[in-house]
Amino acid sequence: MTWPPTTLCWQPSQLEPHQLKHDFLTHFEVKVATIWNSFTHPVTPHIPHTEPIATMSSFKILEDSDVLQLVTRHRATTCPLEPIPSAVLQSISAELLPYLSSIINNSLICGHVPAAFKTACVTPLLKKPSFDPSDVRNYRPVSLLPFLSKTIERAVLNQLSVFLHQNNLLDPHQSGFRTGHSTETALLAVTEALATARASSLSSVLILLDLSAAFDTVNHKLLISTLAEMGISGTALSWLRRGYLLV
Repeated sequence: MTWPPTTLCWQPSQLEPHQLKHDFLTHFEVKVATIWNSFTHPVTPHIPHTEPIATMSSFKILEDSDVLQLVTRHRATTCPLEPIPSAVLQSISAELLPYLSSIINNSLICGHVPAAFKTACVTPLLKKPSFDPSDVRNYRPVSLLPFLSKTIERAVLNQLSVFLHQNNLLDPHQSGFRTGHSTETALLAVTEALATARASSLSSVLILLDLSAAFDTVNHKLLISTLAEMGISGTALSWLRRGYLLV
C-alpha cells in the first residue's frame, strides 16, 4: 500500500525557503512505509463466513432537495484547486441544482469516484508553536478536498451510517465518528467500567495506545473485505473500493 490515496497539491505553510514540497512528501511517504514495513508478517484475521443479516448493493438516488440540503447545510471550506469558492457555489446552488444532482447521482449509480474528486490540497502545519519549523518531522499534513467531493462523501456516509446502525453492525464501544458520541462518552464509559470493577473488588488494567499515522496505514484490502462481510456489495462496495485508487 502506498500513501496517500489522493494526489497531492502542497500549499506553503510555516516553511523555510529551503524546505521544498518534495522534502515533505518524501518524509511522509517514508514514515508511512516504515510503519507498514514494521508489520513483518501482517496477518489477516480469520472472519468466519456467515450470511450477512442485511445487504446493501447500491446507494439510493438523491432527490434535488436532498442534494440542495447537502450543499447548503455544511460549512464552506474552499480548496485552492476549486474553480469557484465553495461559498459562491452554495449561493448559486439552486440554479446549478440539476447539474449538481447529476454529478453526485452518477457517481453513486456507477460506483465510481472521479479522479478530480480525489485530488487534495495538503498543507503541512507545525504541530506546536514551540517546535523547530526547520524539521519536517514536526509537521502534520492537513488534507483539503474540493467541496463537491466532500459533498459526495457525505451522501455516501449518510446512507452507509444508516445501514450499519439499523443492522447493529457497529461496535457498541465505538465513540469516534458516531453521532451522539465523542471523547467524552468514551471517558465516561471507561470511568464507569473502572468504578464498577472497584466496587466489586476487582483489579483493572488500562492500556492506552497512540497510533502513529493510524489512518494512513489502514489496510485497505482488509477494510473492503470487512465491509463485504457486513453485507456491502455491488456498486456500493465498488464506490468505496475505487475511492482509494488514484485512477
